[in-house]
Amino acid sequence: MRSSFLQATFYVVMASPAAALDLGMGSNGVAGLTVFPMATIPTGSLVYQYQNRVMDADRKEGQNHSLAVGLNSFAELGLRTADTFTQRNGYEGGGGIRDLSASAKLQFNHFLGLKDSPWKLAVGATDHGGAATHFRSNYAVITHDQPQWAASLGYARAEKNPNNPMHGVFGSAALQATPWLRVRAESNEERSWAGLTLSNESWLAKINAPVGAFVYLNVDQQVRGVATAAGRKPWLGVGVSLPLDWSLGRQSAPSRQAQAVSPPAIQALTTAPAVDLAVASADTRSAEKVLAQAPVATVAPPLSEAASSPAPSPDSRHAAMDRLVQALAEHGFEGIDVGHSGNTLVVKVSDFVYEHSLLDGAGVALGLLSQLAGEFDNYRLVQARWGTPSVGFNGQLACLAQWLKALPCPAHEAVQPVFRDLDAALVGVDWRVRDHAPYRYKLRVKVNPIYNYYWAIEYSLLDYSMGLNINPFIHLWDGGALEFSRSAHMTSSKEFQPGGNLHYSRIPDANRRVLLHHMQKLKHGVSVRLSAGELMQGNLRGGQTEARWDAKSGEWAMGVNVSHWQAPKNTTSMPTGGTKLGFVRYSPTGSDWSLEVSGGEYWFKDKGISASSSHWFGDTRFSYFVRHSVPPERFWPGKHSVTVAGVELTFPLTPRKAMNADSGWQIKGTPRLGLSLLSTINRETENWLAYSNGAPIYQKAWVEPAIPNYVSHVLLDSDRANASYFSGKLERLRYAYQRWVMKTTQ
Repeated sequence: MRSSFLQATFYVVMASPAAALDLGMGSNGVAGLTVFPMATIPTGSLVYQYQNRVMDADRKEGQNHSLAVGLNSFAELGLRTADTFTQRNGYEGGGGIRDLSASAKLQFNHFLGLKDSPWKLAVGATDHGGAATHFRSNYAVITHDQPQWAASLGYARAEKNPNNPMHGVFGSAALQATPWLRVRAESNEERSWAGLTLSNESWLAKINAPVGAFVYLNVDQQVRGVATAAGRKPWLGVGVSLPLDWSLGRQSAPSRQAQAVSPPAIQALTTAPAVDLAVASADTRSAEKVLAQAPVATVAPPLSEAASSPAPSPDSRHAAMDRLVQALAEHGFEGIDVGHSGNTLVVKVSDFVYEHSLLDGAGVALGLLSQLAGEFDNYRLVQARWGTPSVGFNGQLACLAQWLKALPCPAHEAVQPVFRDLDAALVGVDWRVRDHAPYRYKLRVKVNPIYNYYWAIEYSLLDYSMGLNINPFIHLWDGGALEFSRSAHMTSSKEFQPGGNLHYSRIPDANRRVLLHHMQKLKHGVSVRLSAGELMQGNLRGGQTEARWDAKSGEWAMGVNVSHWQAPKNTTSMPTGGTKLGFVRYSPTGSDWSLEVSGGEYWFKDKGISASSSHWFGDTRFSYFVRHSVPPERFWPGKHSVTVAGVELTFPLTPRKAMNADSGWQIKGTPRLGLSLLSTINRETENWLAYSNGAPIYQKAWVEPAIPNYVSHVLLDSDRANASYFSGKLERLRYAYQRWVMKTTQ
């Protein structure tokens, strides 16, 4: 009887909802306080901290870099770099460590049905990966998290390092004394620490960062126990907590509430009937959650009344379509087709401006279409990339106009995304305007930084070579483009200079490729791309074929990529070679997560396989991966094969709305720029990445042509133009409408 009462009491206490205290970054690569982790997860946020000491190393000198990403509501992945080298180059003597390692945390609340509880229970591990394990520890921790305070109790077991505080029983507490001041206390059985945190949210709010973004300054000092080599001198930490989803601006959900608020229910896209529509489509209902939260400004007339109104005259419809054409052009769309099929307005536009996401361009176009609600009953919109159809939308115009203004109307009647057989929507149309603002033969130049870098290797903590990628395009036909790419060196650090240890990987001043491309969607979920031309300033000539299939649900995709490139005789550069690769990707509906396995034969005949797990946060993607390569002969010292693990963060580096090309040219950035870190694993005695002459040791592993997979990246919007991803994302259409259409109208 007593045990039943205690069990019931436990679940009542654990189920009590609460908001959460803002998370900082620990020195050990785990989100929490400075010394010890908390069981909370920085869901959807990246937390970074620099410290001017490695507090758990036996040296006075040093710097510590820690970073963690909350992958979802129950998992966190972190990185730590501890550097105590007295010399920039470790081979020059002086001793010390330069340790790059990974950490992970798993919270159990999600699996126990206690996601809203202020009590959090988690387990985790620090310092895994790399050749050394100076700070390895496994731990379990329970945290009681409230808006103004938090307290944790845990147990850890450390390996090797006697200075590692993550060993034995530990506890910590934090109090938010004011909106900008937090005080902290942390202790284990042998030592204790005290500290304070000064934080500021307003600086990042000025750049429209999502709610929950802040910068902070930590001051910490050991107050009990045997001191390390640095004594009890205080040390500083500077950090930032940054939500990764900027797609809705300041409206994005704050990360600090993610622990206390359950994620919205995910509703799948299902087939729904449409009125007078040529293409069957998927129905997205989850956007109705926005309607339920939005204030209702006025009462709109029922659709039945709108449908029973007198039919507009042909002249009225023609004038309305002409106004629509001009409005679409003014908002940056090109290759504009506008017509009608009975009472259905039909529009096709090519989008070269809204490159963060197809949903931005769709929201603008749909907002403009909605202004013709008095002229037509229904609509069909086909949105194209490179002039070839990418995604479509169907619905009722009157309902769309209400839904975009957050007035009551079912989302599935307002907007139904379509991903297959888009050309069928353009058949049997009485066109009023064709190809207004043609997109062909305009010069479009993408400009973005390119770089090679090494982080936390023996030569230095950071060495880099930076350049500029100049990437002109001229689009010739629907889906066809001529591309040129050239790199221009800008600056390099010491080791990348001529004669330096890493000069082999210096960004060159050279042509990268001249290629002719064609891509398009075929029937039944099949998409293809053909590319032919020259790589590396004419040294290699050949082509590449990319073909893939996407399931109707969007959850599964698979494809192949085959290429062959012929080198000139007696070349001293890349030899003749090619690739035969394939992939399979799984992305559960509404999860913003995908698992992809790819592999095959690479340029130097090595057989490779990769597994990558990716998490989407708006337009930002965080991935972690493992890659394995088996060469046909011994390419490197040590083990015959090699395995690497790493992380990658990709994001747009271009204006969310680029410049129009109405003057015949356009300059913009790249819709996807990546930063990555990787390290060999299971090679404890061979943990280097470059020879002494700077040549990358594994330069013959996983080599493939430097050609983006344009079907995936452009036509399919980085694998997001599918029903699986669109589920729960339709509120972004409204955001784009309000940001670019309503403001322009006002």
